[in-house]
Amino acid sequence: MAHDDFMWLDIPISTMLLASWGSYFYWISSAADQQWDKLPSRLQYGYTFTMVALFALTAILSALKKCIIFLAILFGPLLLVGFAATRSYQYFIFRLSSKLVFSCRNFRGPDISGVWCRLCQRCQGLVDQSPLLGGTSLGITKSNERHSFHTKKELERSATDCHMCILLLKSVEEFNESPEKETTSTETELTLLIQDRRPIGAYPASKLELELLGAPIKKSNRICVDGRSWSGNTSSDHGCFTSKQTDTQDIFNWAGHRIGECSRKHRRCDNAFVPEALRNYLPLRLLDVGIETDATISLKLGSELNEGTSKAYIALSHCWGEAVNLTLTKSNLGSMAIINESDLTKNFQDAIKITRALKLRHLWIDSLCIVQDDNTEWESQSANMGLVYANAQCVISASASNDSNGGCFMPKELFRNDCTLREAACRSLIVKAPGKQSFKEQLELFQDKAENNTISTRAWTFQERYLARRVLHFCDGVVFFECNELISRDGQRYFENKHGVRAGVRPDGTLHPPEELEAIQDVVESQVPATAKKRRLFRKPFNSANEAEQQAQERAQMELRRKLASASARSGMRGAFELLWRFKGAQLAEYIEFHQGWYEMVEPYSTRNLTRGSDKLKALSGVAHLIQQNTKFKYVAGLWQEMLACNLLWVVSGSVQERPTRNIPSWSWGSVDSQVSHRLQVVDSHQISDEGDSTLRSERFQSAWEKIMPLISGEKVDIIEQNNDLVLNATISFNATLHDSTLHYVNFIPDVVLPSSPGTLFHLPILAFKNTRVHPVGSDMQVHGLVVRAKESAEQVYARVGYFWTTDNDIVAQMLSPQGLTGLITLV
Repeated sequence: MAHDDFMWLDIPISTMLLASWGSYFYWISSAADQQWDKLPSRLQYGYTFTMVALFALTAILSALKKCIIFLAILFGPLLLVGFAATRSYQYFIFRLSSKLVFSCRNFRGPDISGVWCRLCQRCQGLVDQSPLLGGTSLGITKSNERHSFHTKKELERSATDCHMCILLLKSVEEFNESPEKETTSTETELTLLIQDRRPIGAYPASKLELELLGAPIKKSNRICVDGRSWSGNTSSDHGCFTSKQTDTQDIFNWAGHRIGECSRKHRRCDNAFVPEALRNYLPLRLLDVGIETDATISLKLGSELNEGTSKAYIALSHCWGEAVNLTLTKSNLGSMAIINESDLTKNFQDAIKITRALKLRHLWIDSLCIVQDDNTEWESQSANMGLVYANAQCVISASASNDSNGGCFMPKELFRNDCTLREAACRSLIVKAPGKQSFKEQLELFQDKAENNTISTRAWTFQERYLARRVLHFCDGVVFFECNELISRDGQRYFENKHGVRAGVRPDGTLHPPEELEAIQDVVESQVPATAKKRRLFRKPFNSANEAEQQAQERAQMELRRKLASASARSGMRGAFELLWRFKGAQLAEYIEFHQGWYEMVEPYSTRNLTRGSDKLKALSGVAHLIQQNTKFKYVAGLWQEMLACNLLWVVSGSVQERPTRNIPSWSWGSVDSQVSHRLQVVDSHQISDEGDSTLRSERFQSAWEKIMPLISGEKVDIIEQNNDLVLNATISFNATLHDSTLHYVNFIPDVVLPSSPGTLFHLPILAFKNTRVHPVGSDMQVHGLVVRAKESAEQVYARVGYFWTTDNDIVAQMLSPQGLTGLITLV
């Protein structure tokens, strides 16, 4: 039936129904003066039959929606009266609940545990006095309470020790500027408003809130108080009633739980990147920390550990600074068999306490387990440093300490935790910490606390963190657990790091096969007339069968894309390392994926500091060694021999400095102290969440590399210095073409500060490619290469001094043609 026919049918039908019911009531009213049992039976049957027939007819027409006007006239007034009564009742309840609260929870019984968060005397007294917080035996109290509270200065002082005060202080967004003249204590005193406006009968309290008021406050937020019921008895998660430091038993229990669960369940945390023959590797020496009551620890050789004892160990990652007062040397090697714990610095003492709390016996600390003045031992052990951290049961990171005396334990930031005011067997009263606890905010907190600190500026700690299966970051005020699958903060039982993924490549560095890409081709949206979209509010959708099919296809496509995303490589530093050691690629585009993953690690590492500049490559040797063991690629002074056509294309992205004196070739990024990066970066990084992206289109899974042309060939490496199987210094030679730098205008980026008269410079093209997503976006062919300078002492030997790139079609054509000085080029 057309929509326009609705009114024409409903009007006469509703009119006839009204007339029929009116006639019926008029007919039956004519006999109102007579008793029912005195009426003739035929009249009784007539009244009854007519009423049943009218009810049946009305029900049928209502079901067919043919008497809407009749129903509106009949029931409209009743509905209006009912609505008005309901709203009046709700308003009455609202007004009453703004004055009184019924069934308020009582926290004054004998079952109260007596264990709650650290509170100042005023907050403790306030909880005891307040009927809204502590409860009342009458079960009814006023819904608003105002209590005199600290002054602003008193609140700031008290917040250093009282959990409730720090939450209230953090709830104030802005204070008024202090007046120049002195004010009385009454003018600066704050008022604490406690308010509960839940409806009468609501149980338990769901709208109990605290708010600080007073002249000093310009803007403040309310914080919630949760009175919740649960089975079982658990005290405050963060244990601030025991200690204000991050050394409480609840943190150690949480850390042990995280380590145990990671060991049992996380498939990505099984250090599969360590070759099987080396998975039982033990450091040369380990510290036996004994038990909690021991005042000494002992230094043991790893090879002498008893077969029946656990060989699991903890490794410490820390900043030395200038405070290390005891190290292992040739002279004290014999006397260091037994070490007094009190003789050690704070970092080491805290690491011993953590190891014991985690119920492990062995600890590795570099300065106590490697003879520091034995160069031969130091060189051999530093080459295996990556294995030490990769095989450790967990790594302790003294993230908040600037030197060895800083320690692992810091005062807790209590404003990040809920405050338990009262706790009983099956209920608790908790002031909720302000702010959201979303993963994004937790990740930002992790980056601020665990990455923006002194330890993250040291080069040696880079591989100590990213080769470790698990890391406990003892940060300023919080403790984080990090592994290959998640990041978790103390006090939060579990929140999972939803790793982003690189949509265009798989975890082993190979591109998605064509058949998978063809299966996720984008569905073209059906063309639905605009007039049909407007009519959808009034009638069935236009061509609904086609639209349903379209939606089903789109859902199927998105499911395929989610599966493809889950089969893609992870983003981030740990994802880059996984791609590198798993790498199985063979195409040039896949080699560039390896190159991008490698420089994703090199770029942040290059900004880190070293006490000895000569360790620039050695401090990353653990990462390089494990990649080399798994891929069989040859590591050459910070680059990979099989990837030279890509890896040579690093570029200085920070300020240009003088070239330092060290035994590292000029073509290696290790020869400069500036931050380095690379220009083969795709502008659209293809990173999405592992849950998929509803706006993700199929082309984001496809490689954007159209043409890739290496312009060097016959690469050869002549080794100068090698540590174990890693080449740290070498010369490289290959067939290439040199172009006089004065003949072409290209984009030039120097590696180092050049002299005023640098001599003749040459352009050495390394790679040509086409990728419209590489800067400058939308360009055609690009040529990237090195700027070199001839060495006077040898012919055809050059040193790198800079980097060039160009998209000029004429220059690109010239560099791709065999014009210039072609032959064997050697770089030193």
